[in-house]
Order: sequence, then structure tokens, then C-alpha cells
Amino acid sequence: MNPVSAFIGRKLVGRIVEQPGPRAALLRFVYYTEEFVERFDIEPVLPHLSEEEQKALLHHFHDEKAHARAMRSFCKDHGLSIERSAQEDALIRRSDEGYAQYLQHLDPATNRFTPAEMYAYYAHVNMQEDLANAAYLLIAEELERVGEAPKFSKLLRAFARSELKHQDYAEDFMHKYELLLGKKRCRAIQRRIRIESVRSGLRFGYDFLRLLRTEHGFAAGPLAFAL
Repeated sequence: MNPVSAFIGRKLVGRIVEQPGPRAALLRFVYYTEEFVERFDIEPVLPHLSEEEQKALLHHFHDEKAHARAMRSFCKDHGLSIERSAQEDALIRRSDEGYAQYLQHLDPATNRFTPAEMYAYYAHVNMQEDLANAAYLLIAEELERVGEAPKFSKLLRAFARSELKHQDYAEDFMHKYELLLGKKRCRAIQRRIRIESVRSGLRFGYDFLRLLRTEHGFAAGPLAFAL
């Protein structure tokens, strides 16, 4: 996250956590982003990965499931409904699709995902885990600033450390596939993933803010005219 994005993100998150309804919706939505691993069936994917990659993916999903359990427990203990509205469900399902979209194309000769697909997948994981780490720390800091949800803040800080580990393993596999594909092709794939991520991220963020305004009474201030 560059300095400009960080500044804008801090202003937005700060405004959200200062308002009870939008703050509660944000906490629930963080839970939804982790919960997707409980809905995603990785068993059909595993046979098409190397043994090393199977272990890494299973470990990653184990971590995310632990995050989801901890956040679900927090929501229930603090009276936050974990049920999603129709708009929330539609929005979070768009987020769920991000990881799955890269694991589709098999090489008929090997019954494995093609090296280019795997590099794109790990580039996506690397970028998303980096964003998650930055976002979790930012939300934690803003919650601490307003003195709200201290336990949730501690959870986010712990999860951010896990996201860094996930980012590291993705980088390791990216290096492995770079040796097969070459740096030039990998740079092109990374550039495509970055463009796709920025485009989808901006749209997702805009739709999330609109949802906060329409369903949770978010007083957006100067942004209201755009929502």
C-alpha cells in the first residue's frame, strides 16, 4: 500500500470506526473475508498440485480457518450478527472468487495446473496477503485510537503476522516458477495481476462504502456525493 493509498484508507477507516453501525458492519465484514475458506472446497484442487504445494495450501487454509473461528467467536460474544444481507452476500462472493479463478487450467500431459496459472495464483496470493496485512493493521490502529473492540484489534494484529508468512510462501513459489517461465514472462503476469487487483479492489471498495451507507447508516461526509 503506497503512502497515498494508506492516507486515504486511514481517513476512511477512521470515519467508519467512529460510527457504531458502520463499525460493527466492518468487523463483521472482516470475518466474512476469512470465512470464505470454510466454503471453498480445496479437495478437488490438491491432486493437481505438487506435494510441496499441497502442504503449503493446506497450511494456509488451516490458518484462515482458525482466523474465521476466532472472529466468529468474537462476533457471537459481542452480539454482532454473523448473518449476511443479500447485498453483503453478493459482495463477499465476489471476493471469494479471486483465489479460485486462477486454479482452472490443467496441462493435459501432466494433469497439473500450468506453470503460468500457478505463477499467477501465487502472485495474486502475494498481493492479497500484503493488502490484508496492511488493512488489518490499519483497522487495528484506528480501533485502538477510538478505544473500541480491543480484543478484535488484538486478533487483527495476530492475523497480520500470519498474512506475512503467507506472503513469504507465495514469494517462494513465485521464484520457483520464475525459473521455469523466465523473468520477462513473469513480469508480464505480475503486471496483469496488479492491474486486475487494482481495478477490482477499487470497485469492491466503492461498493462496500455504498453498502455501508445504504444498509448501515454510514455518514460519509465529503464522499457522500459520490456514493
